[in-house]
Amino acid sequence: MLVCMLWPTLLQAESVPQLVFLDDEKGLSNNTVRSIFQDHNGFIWLGTFDGLNRYDGYDCKVYRHKMNDAHSLVHNIILSITEDSLHNIWVATRKGVSRLSPLWDQFNSIYLRGNKSQPLNAVVKDVRADRSNNIFLATEGMGLLMCAQGALEAEPVPLVQAGSTITGYTVKTVRMDAAGNMWALVQKHGLARYNYATKQLVLVNASIPDAVWQETQGSNLVIANGSSLYGYNPATPAPAVIFNYQQQFPDAGDILTFFIDEEGRYWISTVLGSLLAWKPGERAATVLYRKDGSLSFSRLGIHTIYIDHQNRKWIGTATSGAAVIDPHKDHFQTITCEPGNSNSLADKVVSAIYEAGDGSMYIGTDGGGISIWNRNENRFTILKSRPGDVYSLSDAVITAIKADNRGYIWVATFRKGINRYTPATQKIEHYALPNPVYHTDDRIAYAVLEDHNKQLWVSSLRLNSVYGALYFLNRATNKFEAFDASLSDLFTLYEDGNGVLWGGNLNQLVKIDRVSKKHSFYNIGYAVRSIYEDSHGNLWLATEGGGLQLFDRMRQRVIARYTTAEGLSSDVVLTILEDGSGHLWLSTLNGLVQFDIKKRESRNFYQADGLQSNQFHYNSALSLRNGQLAFGGIKGLNLFYPEAIRGNHTMPPLQLTAVAINNTPAPDDTTFINRVSNGSIAAITVPYNKAVLAFKYAALEYSVPGKITYAYYMEGWDHNWNYNVNMRTAAYTHLDEGHYVFRVKSTNGEGEWNPQQIAIRITVLPPWYRSWLAYMLYGMCLIGAVYLFVSYRTRQNRLHYEVKAAQLQAMEAQLKAQKEKEVHEKRLTFFTNLSHEFRTPLTLILEPVKEMIVQEKEPTQKEDLHMVFRNARRLLSLVDQLLLFRKAETAADTLHLTRLNASDLCREVFYSFVQQARIKKLDYRFECTNDDTELCADREKLEIMLFNLLSNAIKFTPAGGMVIFKLAATDTEVNIQVNDSGGGIPAGVGDKLFNPFYQVRDSFTAGKTGFGIGLFLVKHFTTLHHGKISYESRVNEGTAFSLTLLKGTRHLAGYEINYREQPAASVAPLQIPEQTVIQDKGNELSTLVTEKPTLLIVDDDEELRNYINKVFSSEYTVLQAIDGQQGLALAQQYLPDLIISDIAMAELGGIELCKQVKENASLSHIPVILLTASTAPETRLKGIEAGADDYITKPFEKELLKARVLSLLKKRNSLQQYFYNKITLQQNDGKVSEEYREFLDKCISIVEEHLYDETFSVKTLTTQMGMSRSSLYRKVNSVSGQSIIGFIRFIRLRKAAELMINTENNVSEIATITGFNDIKYFRVHFSQLFGMNPSEYIRRFRKPFHNNLHLNKNIRKPEEGN
Repeated sequence: MLVCMLWPTLLQAESVPQLVFLDDEKGLSNNTVRSIFQDHNGFIWLGTFDGLNRYDGYDCKVYRHKMNDAHSLVHNIILSITEDSLHNIWVATRKGVSRLSPLWDQFNSIYLRGNKSQPLNAVVKDVRADRSNNIFLATEGMGLLMCAQGALEAEPVPLVQAGSTITGYTVKTVRMDAAGNMWALVQKHGLARYNYATKQLVLVNASIPDAVWQETQGSNLVIANGSSLYGYNPATPAPAVIFNYQQQFPDAGDILTFFIDEEGRYWISTVLGSLLAWKPGERAATVLYRKDGSLSFSRLGIHTIYIDHQNRKWIGTATSGAAVIDPHKDHFQTITCEPGNSNSLADKVVSAIYEAGDGSMYIGTDGGGISIWNRNENRFTILKSRPGDVYSLSDAVITAIKADNRGYIWVATFRKGINRYTPATQKIEHYALPNPVYHTDDRIAYAVLEDHNKQLWVSSLRLNSVYGALYFLNRATNKFEAFDASLSDLFTLYEDGNGVLWGGNLNQLVKIDRVSKKHSFYNIGYAVRSIYEDSHGNLWLATEGGGLQLFDRMRQRVIARYTTAEGLSSDVVLTILEDGSGHLWLSTLNGLVQFDIKKRESRNFYQADGLQSNQFHYNSALSLRNGQLAFGGIKGLNLFYPEAIRGNHTMPPLQLTAVAINNTPAPDDTTFINRVSNGSIAAITVPYNKAVLAFKYAALEYSVPGKITYAYYMEGWDHNWNYNVNMRTAAYTHLDEGHYVFRVKSTNGEGEWNPQQIAIRITVLPPWYRSWLAYMLYGMCLIGAVYLFVSYRTRQNRLHYEVKAAQLQAMEAQLKAQKEKEVHEKRLTFFTNLSHEFRTPLTLILEPVKEMIVQEKEPTQKEDLHMVFRNARRLLSLVDQLLLFRKAETAADTLHLTRLNASDLCREVFYSFVQQARIKKLDYRFECTNDDTELCADREKLEIMLFNLLSNAIKFTPAGGMVIFKLAATDTEVNIQVNDSGGGIPAGVGDKLFNPFYQVRDSFTAGKTGFGIGLFLVKHFTTLHHGKISYESRVNEGTAFSLTLLKGTRHLAGYEINYREQPAASVAPLQIPEQTVIQDKGNELSTLVTEKPTLLIVDDDEELRNYINKVFSSEYTVLQAIDGQQGLALAQQYLPDLIISDIAMAELGGIELCKQVKENASLSHIPVILLTASTAPETRLKGIEAGADDYITKPFEKELLKARVLSLLKKRNSLQQYFYNKITLQQNDGKVSEEYREFLDKCISIVEEHLYDETFSVKTLTTQMGMSRSSLYRKVNSVSGQSIIGFIRFIRLRKAAELMINTENNVSEIATITGFNDIKYFRVHFSQLFGMNPSEYIRRFRKPFHNNLHLNKNIRKPEEGN
């Protein structure tokens, strides 16, 4: 909204408040306003060149003509608006008249009598209603028309002049006086009055036939013609001039329109755009101008003037919408910078204010210097800063202005220190503020104060890292000296009534000691911008962010704070002044606050109240001698008399502006409107599934709409009022059925609640299933239920029979289940008996093998016997655990208790696994704190528990890891721990680990065989012993199992204890002589320097690897790897001739190893044989898909394995034969893989490209092939059986043979071309390869091919590009 000022041209004229514009930026449909009207509800209606607008102080609701819509506005150019007694709005347009029903937003067009099918098509200049609701239309060319009692039919009214009837005339305006007479100005005829008896318009005076406007004043008329106003009393014969401004203002032009306010003042607009104000009794009119001369009224163009119920003047303009002169905003006078006007402020930002003794005001600005305002003469003088002129201000940014007792005016600047101005001589002197700490002059002078001792004080602020100080003026030297360099950044200086000097900095209030400099600092927490002692002796602090604070000087602390929570407009308070009525006035960053000291209440004023803006400036406030208060802001200076600021306690009417039901505006669907009262919706009835209601409302306050507060309340739904401050909408979704009352209330601009409320009764109908029809249906359903009950009783016998049949079926199912259980038991019994049968042959195997180990002297045979013994013993252990598991499952086992030495038993079990630990290179230790630990337990079961714990620890600990077996005892219990550094157990496993058949499935357990019953037995036997078993584990760090058993026998009551027997271990392995650990042969390079083929064996079973090694070691060089990861590394290092790998391994499985070997260019030629214990076809398919060359199922015969290895190695000889044929250009019928063919072609191509390169070497070939020397050697040797150098020589000889066939060169030339410098050496190797010397080869093959440049592709490889 654009805000400007009106200013009188004559001295006797009154000041005029701000002018506010309502234009298209605020929602007005068009900026050309031809008519303005206020209806009985308080809405402002504005007719423009593009539609009708209803304004509620916030928004404009626009009505326009719509094509093919008979109930829309008849035309968009509006000329006049009025309201009838039924509260319909009549709109006169350039092409007829429309009648609007505001409640339903529906227009009806007016038609001439006898022609209902055709709306009135005429320029209607004016429209008015009389007391009988007759509507009079002033038309152009069709005379006066009347719609009787608000009907849509218009009847022409004839004009009677001197007994003659005239038709086709033009009426300019119509008005009704206080006596009920209807008057009309008839163009070129004069003034006429409507005769209700004859229904004629009678001409009563023809003295001013060209009159343009009329208004009524009681029973009298005021008529405008030219530059005169005429008064007309119907009792007098002719109108008389009551006012003429021709002599006073000859350039104003003729009167266009005028309006009379409630004080009797005439507001007159002229055809040239002038706006005049005149009141009867005044000698001259006040001619009003826009304060900004570039946008004068003459440029805006005035079409109409309207004065509303609150005496606001609404001015319809040609280009700027509607301008509003609001008398409620005339309390604050604004002085500002007027662009283009030298007699105004130098800059719009006012930063300091001082009043001289003669009443002149020194107004400091932020960049424009000082404007000296002579208020008597309304004249401004500017003190500027001119660079290089020592007699001008040192800086144009002013921070403070103060006068001393000698009449000097001191001016603090923001960038150049302080200045002294002498008004008498108009001389300006510059003063420095020398800082003794930094030895430089402080530049930012901020606060100036002269105390009761006539001492002048100046504070300075820091600049970057240079801190300011507090200075005083040494009158003797006429220089400023630093009083205290520690007092930096004092934004304000103040001396209270007791003569105490105060200052405020960034977060403290400072009590300045002018004698001893022992200052007192009080932490405020916010920047102190102003300090003020009121007439009651209270010391107030204006803080930046902490609001207004009351400081108690006796208690030396803040005792009260007032912020936005207490009603202030902002928490940033800049300055404080006091008026004569006990109020503080606070300037803030969001308006001006009047604070009542006694009541501690605040009243806020904003830009909408007439202030220069909402933002004021630091240090810019002053109490003037005439009682006015002055506050400077970012857009000028505000002056006002505090006692003239009175509240406007008028209550604006509260109106409902829109209702939507089920997201549909009420005018679009009136089905649910139950009752209308006084033109507003009073009751709504809506079904439950459409009970979605939205309301919009507004208090019609046009001065300060932003200060209105609203609240709404739905009785029967809400528990209390909803206070929405400035929100003007309320919405409810899916109300339950019932009766409600929706209420809205609002305040006025002073915050006082209006007793008037909006109340709408709402009825939400229940759903159909709670209606009377539904209840009737429910009764019928009850009858049906009785019938069904009877039917139910009838069917009971049949159902009883069906139940019996079902019971018989259930019994049959139970018998079947029992039979299946018996079968299952028989299976388990068979399984148990079979396990028993295993023990006898295993015993017959173990004992003889043990004797044979002792007797056998041959190391190789002894090693085989060791392997047989270990695996037989392992099988016996598994069989025994299966038997024990069966007993545990059937609860058939019991404890056979005996006293035993726990340390001896643990040591026996520990030594049983020494050999396995040594093979895996584990850090395997037994730790015992007491070698004599007595325990009462079942030795066999305890041994199984320990055996399983240690077996699992060694199985799941990788090579090089750690397994520690600990035994500790206290007076009451024995604790056994098994700690390992394996992969750990996932956190989510918990006690499921002790369930039967449970096995952890992850990367650490892959390839580890087992049944999942070992830990189940441990848990079961521990429970039998009334002990505890637990574990702690961290993934990738290891696991610790803890077994706790109680000492003594009290916990074993009910069991028989044998104190004499100590049976030997039945499960723990028998001790045999230690076998020699066979080292892997994969790390000895010397074994690889041999003509033997190289095999790589990959298996995580040590004994199986040793067995296969033994089978092949006599004929092959054997490398061993314990898992796929190590096997891949050895394959890349040594390039074996063949790989034998197990499938199930922990780190990297055999199938994945095979896949990686076949995808590696350096390894893809190596054959791979996979071994597995699985007979599933899916496993075999995966191996073949990974590229395995063969697949053997365990157990296998060594002769079959040797045969498969030999067969695969023979394939390599076929590959070498293919190479030989390729080199000697012979027919090649051999079948080799595309991989080997591409490798060979690439090698031949590289060598042939470097035939003439003397620097070509093996290193060049390895670089271009992208392989290491060893990898290339292995692959070349595999393909050709030659070394790399021999391989290169073969390719050179092949090229020589081609040249002998295809060129005329002799043998010496060909030898040189192909890189052989020694002809003898060339002949020898050529003969060895081709079986004849070069000359004979030329004689045999050159003649047939002498004239043919194309060779048979089966004999030689064609050259690139041919």
